[in-house]
Amino acid sequence: MFSLSSDLAWRATATATVFALALIWLLSGVLAADETEIQPSLAQLNDAAAERANARKPVTVRARRSVASEKARVLALNGKTEVKHVASVQSETTGQVIKRNADDGATVRKGDPICTVEVNDRDARVKAANDAVTLARLEHEGALRLRENDYQRESEVVAAKANLSAMQHALVLAEEALANIVVRAPISGFVERVHATVGDFFVPGSPCATILDLDPIYAVVHIPEQFVDQITLGSEVSATLATGRVVAGEVSFIGKQAADSSRTFRVEVAVPNEGYEIRSGVTAEVGLPLMPHMAHQVSSAILVLGDDGTLGIHTVNNSLVEFHEVEIVTEDSDGLWVSGLSTNVVIITVGQDLVSPGQRVDVQWVSG
Repeated sequence: MFSLSSDLAWRATATATVFALALIWLLSGVLAADETEIQPSLAQLNDAAAERANARKPVTVRARRSVASEKARVLALNGKTEVKHVASVQSETTGQVIKRNADDGATVRKGDPICTVEVNDRDARVKAANDAVTLARLEHEGALRLRENDYQRESEVVAAKANLSAMQHALVLAEEALANIVVRAPISGFVERVHATVGDFFVPGSPCATILDLDPIYAVVHIPEQFVDQITLGSEVSATLATGRVVAGEVSFIGKQAADSSRTFRVEVAVPNEGYEIRSGVTAEVGLPLMPHMAHQVSSAILVLGDDGTLGIHTVNNSLVEFHEVEIVTEDSDGLWVSGLSTNVVIITVGQDLVSPGQRVDVQWVSG
């Protein structure tokens, strides 16, 4: 058994220990409250990062000086070739077809015969009309002489003149009826199809043939509304056909009315087609030149992606790396043409993937 004095001594020691621990805890909170934590500003953090970057050994890169030049952007659109003029040749008279003067696939000039209808009595009507005109002219001339001698009234002279005019009109109709037995091509072009065969019976309006005017042929595309003001009539254009053939032409028409569904405008490119080698309805990729931009010629290998995924190029300004977002204007055999840079700029050509904006670099100059 513990004695009473020992028990009291133990309790006094425990109480003193708890009091000391509580005092230490309270004092630590007061001291911590007095100490104010100072957070650095964003500018200070950036300066510190720049100092650390500058303190590192500069990376050696290769770069070249580039000067922007004017370069036209080419907008590639898919369309198709179309014929501007299609002639549906029809008969203007009645009768049986006795001859096909042209067959499918023929090349004809304006005025060439396509179909011929039987003559019947049309030539006899022309002769009769000619005789009637001759008689009416003699009667009119006789009436004029009699009037000069006061043997003929003025009304009879006018009647003779009217009869002469009527006979002349009848002669014209008879000659037209005779001429209409031959159905002729109204335009020069390619005979797509002859609809009539020998023995068919024509009435006015009966189809004889379909003729296509293939020279020039037109490559037709529909351009989005945001680009329509950047193209001009007469611009030289190249088009690649589905057959692989590349042809050249010029912008001959720019529509003024947008399509309601697509908000695009019709553009026609006239392509010479003297030999009728280009067919209508062939798919064509047309490159329309837009307004020129100031652009730099670069290799696709030097393009990099920014932190936000944008396409750009690393340049050097006062030994520090800069990132510039660029837009591809066009592409040709020499490489890419991009806009978004200053007129005069230093472009990193080797090491562009090893640097970041704000980093100091040593430049080894290359030509080109």
